[in-house]
Amino acid sequence: MPGSETSENVPLLPAPPPSSPDHTAEMPGKEMDNFVPPHGHHRQPVVGLGGSAGALQEELEQTRQGLRDTEEQHRASIEEMKAGSEELQTVNQELKSHVDELSQSNTDLRNLMAATDIATVFLDRDLRIKHYTPSAATLFNFIPGDLGRPLLDLTHRLDYPSIDADAHQVLETLAPAEREVQAGDRWYLARLQPCRTVEDGIGGVVLTFVDITERRAAEERLRLNEQCLRSLVESHAQAVWETDPAGLMVKDCPSWRACTGQSFEEWTGSGWLNAVHPDDREYAGHQWRKAVEAQRNVNTEFRLRHAESGGWRWINTRASPILSPEGTVLKWSGMSIDIHARKETEEAMAADLLAMQVLRELGMRLIPETEIPSFYAEVNAAAIQFTGADAGTVQISDPHTGELVMLASHGFPPGHQERFSRMNATGITLCGMALASEQRTVIDFDDSNLEDPEGNLRWHVEAGYLSAQSTPLLTRSGRPIGMISTHWRTRRRLTDRESRHLDLLARQAADVIEQRQAFTEIQAAHQEVESAGRAKDHFLAVLSHELRTPLTPVLLALDHILHGDSSLTPFMRGSLEMALRNVGLQVQLIDDLLDMTRITQGKLEIARCRTDVHKVLEKTLEICQPDLLAKRHHPEVDTAAPAHWLEGDATRLLQLFWNLIKNACKFTPPGGTVSLASRNPRPGVIEITVTDTGMGIKPEALERIFEPFTQADSQVGRRFGGLGLGLAICKAITEAHKGTLRADNSGTGKGAVFTVTLPVLPVDEP
Repeated sequence: MPGSETSENVPLLPAPPPSSPDHTAEMPGKEMDNFVPPHGHHRQPVVGLGGSAGALQEELEQTRQGLRDTEEQHRASIEEMKAGSEELQTVNQELKSHVDELSQSNTDLRNLMAATDIATVFLDRDLRIKHYTPSAATLFNFIPGDLGRPLLDLTHRLDYPSIDADAHQVLETLAPAEREVQAGDRWYLARLQPCRTVEDGIGGVVLTFVDITERRAAEERLRLNEQCLRSLVESHAQAVWETDPAGLMVKDCPSWRACTGQSFEEWTGSGWLNAVHPDDREYAGHQWRKAVEAQRNVNTEFRLRHAESGGWRWINTRASPILSPEGTVLKWSGMSIDIHARKETEEAMAADLLAMQVLRELGMRLIPETEIPSFYAEVNAAAIQFTGADAGTVQISDPHTGELVMLASHGFPPGHQERFSRMNATGITLCGMALASEQRTVIDFDDSNLEDPEGNLRWHVEAGYLSAQSTPLLTRSGRPIGMISTHWRTRRRLTDRESRHLDLLARQAADVIEQRQAFTEIQAAHQEVESAGRAKDHFLAVLSHELRTPLTPVLLALDHILHGDSSLTPFMRGSLEMALRNVGLQVQLIDDLLDMTRITQGKLEIARCRTDVHKVLEKTLEICQPDLLAKRHHPEVDTAAPAHWLEGDATRLLQLFWNLIKNACKFTPPGGTVSLASRNPRPGVIEITVTDTGMGIKPEALERIFEPFTQADSQVGRRFGGLGLGLAICKAITEAHKGTLRADNSGTGKGAVFTVTLPVLPVDEP
C-alpha cells in the first residue's frame, strides 16, 4: 500500500463513540471533510506537522477506500450465501421427492409381494434369504427371523433335493432353470433365474413356484382320454395297423387278416394293395406314397376285399406319422373303417340331388315358342334317367280332338313315330288305362290276360320291349293334359325312389305345361289389349292435334286483343281474360295428352346438355309466381346442394318442377306454405323436395297417383279438375333422366312431399 512507511509515525484519529451511527468508515467523500467531532472532541488543528499532514490525509483516504471495498465484498458474500442457500433448498426438495418415490416403490413392492399367489423367494449371492412372499412363507415355513439365514439351513415341504445345486448353477451360468416339483399333494413349476441389480449386476437368485396341480390333473385326464379313444377306435375300426417309417407293413395285424383274409406274408411290404379293388388300387397306392413322401396325414376311401361276404366293401383309411422330438418319422399309425353303408347312402343322396337339380331346372324354365320341342325332349330324357329305362315318350292331349299327340320319343326303332304319333286316349292301351284311372299304370307287353285289338302290345314285344309304365300329367285342378311313358327290354317294376322321382317329374312337367298354356292365352289377350291401346293412343294423338290446331289462333287472338286494344271496358277485359285463361288450360290439357301419347309410345324426346338444376328451379319459381301470389302462398326455398349440375333436358326439367309446384299450389289452401329444397344425400345424387301444407294424399292412393288418368279420389277430380296426367308425365320425365320420383305424406290434411332424385355430375365438373 502507498504511504505505508509514514502511516506508522502518524497517530490515528480518535474513533467515534459506539453509540454514534456516524462512523467515519461510513462517511463518504467530502462529508468526512466537514466532520465535527461530538461533544468533548473538538477538532484541533495539527501544529508542527508540516508536510506530513498531506500524507496523513492521503493515508486516511486510502483507509476509507479500503473500508468501502471490504463492505462491498461483504455484501457480495452475503448475496452468494443467499444463492447457495436457495440452491441447497432445491437440492433438498429433489432429494425429498426421490425419497418419496423410493418409499412408494417399496410400498408397491410390499403390496405386490403380499398380494401375489406365486411363492417367490429372493436370495443373495450366498443364498441367504432377502425377501419372500406370503405364499412362500407357507411353502417354506418361514418366520420373520429367517431373513438373512441361508435357505439350505431351513426345512421346507418341497421334494426338491437339488434346489441348492440349481441355484448355484444359475449364479454361475446366468441361465434360468425350471423344474416340476411336488409338495404333498400339490405340484409346482419351480423357476430359478438370476436377480439383477440396478447397475445390471447379479445380486442373487429369484425363486418362483407356480401351482400347476390343476394342469397336471388335466394332463392325466388327457392321457386317460387318449387311451379311451384308442380303445374306442380299435373297437369300431375294421383294422388298426402300424408301418415302418417308409410306410411298409412289417408288423402283423390280426384285424387286417380277419377283415381281408390276407396272411401275414401276403400283407407285408406293399402286399396290402392286393386286397384293394382293381379299379381303386392305383389310386390307393398313389395316395399312400404321396402322404409318406410329404410326411403328412392321409385320409382316403377305396373298396377293399371283404373276407366274410367274399365281395367288396368301401372303407375309409386314415393314417398319421408318429414323430420324434427332432421331427423325424418313427412309424405310421393308421386304421381302416367300414363305410359301405354310408357310401350307399351317399350314392342314393347323389341320385336324389341330381334328380332334384333336373326337376328344379325344368321347373324354372320359361318356355318360348321355339323351345317347346326341346323341353319335351328334356322331360323324356329325365324320365328315362330316373327309371333306368331303355326308351320313353311324352304325349300331350289335344283339347280339340281328345287324342294323345306324341311330342318327344327316344329309344324306339323306325316306324314307332308314325304308328303312335296320335292315339285314341280312350282306347284299350297302356296310355288309355293310365288316363282312365288317372294313376300310374305298369304292364308287361306279353301278358296273355291283356286284350290287344290293335296289335300295339304285340308290336312292342316284337320290337324287344317287355315292360312299360305310363304316368299321367295332371294339372293342379286334376285335369289330365298328357302322359309320360318309359319302356324296358326286361321285366321290370319301379323302385320306391324311382317312383318318387317320376312323380315329381310329372308334377313339374304338368305345372310347366299348364303355365305355358296359360301364358299362351295371356299372350293372346295381351296382344288384343296392346292392339286396343295402340288404337287408343292413335285416337288421342289425332284428337289432341285436331283440338290444338284451332285453339292456337284463338289463344293468339285473345292475347292480341287484351294487350293491343286499350278501349276495352272492364267487363269486356275481364271476360276476355277469363276466356284466355280457360283456353290456356285447354291447351295445357291437350299438350299433356300429346306428351302422354309420346310416353306410351316410347317417343318422349330428351335433349341432353349440361344443366344447372338450381337455375331450372329459379326459373320455375318465376313462372309459378302468379299462382303463388294469387293464393297468398309463402314460398320457402333452400337450395343447399353443393352438386347441382347434371346431363339433362332443361325444358323437360322445367316442365317437371312446374307440374309439381302447380300441383302443390292447387291443393294448398290460401295462406299456406310451399317449400322447395335440394340436398346431396350421397355422392353423385341430388334430391329435390317439393313440400306443401295442403290436404295431403290418402295412403291407399300413394301407389296409383302416378298412373295416367288417375287422381287421389273422385272428389278431388270434381273439385280441382284435370285429367290426372301431370304426375304421370313428371314420373316419365324423371325416369328419362335415370332418376326416381316418390310421393309421401304425414296423413290426410298434413300436406304432401314429392321427392325427385336425379344423378348429378361431380362438383368440380361443370
